[in-house]
Parts: sequence; C-alpha cells; structure tokens
Amino acid sequence: MKRAYISIPISGEDYNSQRDHATAIASKLKKQGYDVVTPFDIVKSVTTPYNEAMGKCVAGLLECEMIYLCKGWRNSKGCSAELQVALVYGLEVMIE
Repeated sequence: MKRAYISIPISGEDYNSQRDHATAIASKLKKQGYDVVTPFDIVKSVTTPYNEAMGKCVAGLLECEMIYLCKGWRNSKGCSAELQVALVYGLEVMIE
C-alpha cells in the first residue's frame, strides 16, 4: 500500500477548516487504497514552533511515496518546501 502525505497550508489559515479539509482528502485517498498521513497527525499542538513543526512534517513526508498538494499550496512556504523535498526524493506528486 502506498503511503501519501497531505501537504496543506496551515499558517495564516483557519486551523480547524484546514484540519477538516485534510481529513476529507485523507478519506478520499484512503478509498483509493492509500495509507495517509497529514500534518495534523504529525504535529499535535498548535503551539509547536513553526521550524519544529516543519522538521517533523518533512520527516513524515520522507516516509511516504506520494505527496498530495492541497489548494492554496502555491502561496504556502511550507507546502512549497515540502514539494521540493518530494521532488528531490522522487515522490509521486498529486495536486488538488
């Protein structure tokens, strides 16, 4: 089973709305046979410093074979960084 990482803008966005959106995308991908991980699975506290959260998320991404970029990713430094990591490591890329 392929493992997918959901890359979604969080900073500057409504946390609960983004979490709900990530959950909906995860459900869709699970129906397609993916094992899914989201930033919300990896970083449990909204007070985690940005650099620490990004480090944990990149580590989680590297355990996956695919990155799924959610809407708004182009305006997110974190999502853009995750995409670059995914490209360096040859992960499959899907875009919402």
